[in-house]
Amino acid sequence: MSSDFYIWLSDAALRITSVRFSLIAPQALAPAFLLLAVAAFLTLLMNRLWRVSDRIRELEEKKLAHLDGQDRALLAKWLARRGRLLYRGIRSIVAAGICVATVILIVFFNALVGMQREWGASLLFVISIVLFAHALICLFREINVAIKDFDRRYRHSAFFES
Repeated sequence: MSSDFYIWLSDAALRITSVRFSLIAPQALAPAFLLLAVAAFLTLLMNRLWRVSDRIRELEEKKLAHLDGQDRALLAKWLARRGRLLYRGIRSIVAAGICVATVILIVFFNALVGMQREWGASLLFVISIVLFAHALICLFREINVAIKDFDRRYRHSAFFES
């Protein structure tokens, strides 16, 4: 290997020993909390998608035999729409998680290499917040579809009228 590489490696080792972890950690703290929120939100979206998938499976296996053809078609339409919205939200939240993880890597890489490229980390952080917001909007829309379906099916139920 060339001597330039060894010089660079020696400089990097000096920076690692001279850079205090306590100065870097606060910069990575906010993205780390956002990463925890992303994980929790992904769990929520996946649970809702599993419930929609279970309902679709029940529809396909004809466990909902009490529904007539028109009601089955309408339920299938509502469930498909809910599934699509949840898929969009899941894609957005996973992309947000990737962006946040990259922000954390950039923070530590910048300290290691000695570069000051905060604009890159800031841009990725903003993109991750936008993706998180998109996932929230998808959840909001999916909840609206679920509520409309619930209202349509149980509007005349004696249980809800009392």
